[in-house]
Amino acid sequence: MKTPIIYRPAGAAAEYATWGCNLYRGCSHGCTYCYNKRGIFSNSLGGETPEIMAKAGGSLDKALERFKRLLDKRYGTIVRDGGIFFSFTTDPMLLDTIAGTIMCVEYALKRGVPVQILTKATWWLDRSDVMELFYDHRNLVRVGYTLTGHDEMEPCAPPNEERIQSMQYLDDCNIPVFASIEPVIDFPSSLAMIMEIAGFCKDIRIGLLSPYSAKRYDWNECDRFIGKVNELASSRNIKVYYKDSIRRFYKENAQINPTNT
Repeated sequence: MKTPIIYRPAGAAAEYATWGCNLYRGCSHGCTYCYNKRGIFSNSLGGETPEIMAKAGGSLDKALERFKRLLDKRYGTIVRDGGIFFSFTTDPMLLDTIAGTIMCVEYALKRGVPVQILTKATWWLDRSDVMELFYDHRNLVRVGYTLTGHDEMEPCAPPNEERIQSMQYLDDCNIPVFASIEPVIDFPSSLAMIMEIAGFCKDIRIGLLSPYSAKRYDWNECDRFIGKVNELASSRNIKVYYKDSIRRFYKENAQINPTNT
C-alpha cells in the first residue's frame, strides 16, 4: 500500500515530527550529501527537478483535495501530536514547490493545525502573501533552515550566510524559526553556524549524515562540540535536540576512545 501524502514518518524523520506531508519529489539544490540521492531512495526521490507526486494526484487541485480529506480525517490526532512537517522529499519553498505547499499550509493553519517548514530557500521572503500568512498564524507556524557551513556541497542553494540572514529577518518579524544542523559535515563548521544564530534562534536540532557511519567523524571533535553547544545553550536559553545519530556516535565511541575519562 502506498504511503499517503500525510503520514507518520519512520526512522530519523520521525525525530522531527509525528506527522509529515510530502507533495513533491526531487529537489534543485544539488546537495551532494542528500539522503534522497543515495541508497534505497535514490531512484524514487532523487531527481534534480521537483515534480508533484503521483500519490498527490498529479495536479495541485487534486493534491489539495487529498490533503484536506486526510487532514480532516485525522484532525484531532494530528493536532494532539503537534501538527505537520513539510517536507522530507524536497525543499517545500522552491519556485517549483511553493504553490502546493502554501495551498496546504494555509488550509492547515486556518484549521488551527501547527505547521513546521524546513527549507534552504530564501527568495519567498519577498512574497507578501506568504509572509502575511505566516505572521497571521505565527502562534502555529515554525520555519526552519538547514545550516551546514558548506556551500560547496550545496551548489544550487542559497549560501548559508544568506539563510542565516533570512532566519534573522523572520525572527525580527516575530515568525518563529528553528535551525536544522543536519547533516553535520564536520563539527567545527556546525559549531560556527550555531554560534552565528545563537543570539536569536532558540530551537536547534542536530544530526549526522545519513546513512549512519561512525567512520566519518572524530569522537574528540564531537566531544568538544557537544560541550560547547551545551554551554552556549545553557547561557542563551536555547533548546537543543541531539538526534539519535549523534547520540549513538557519542555513546558508542566514548567506550573505545582512549582520551575518554
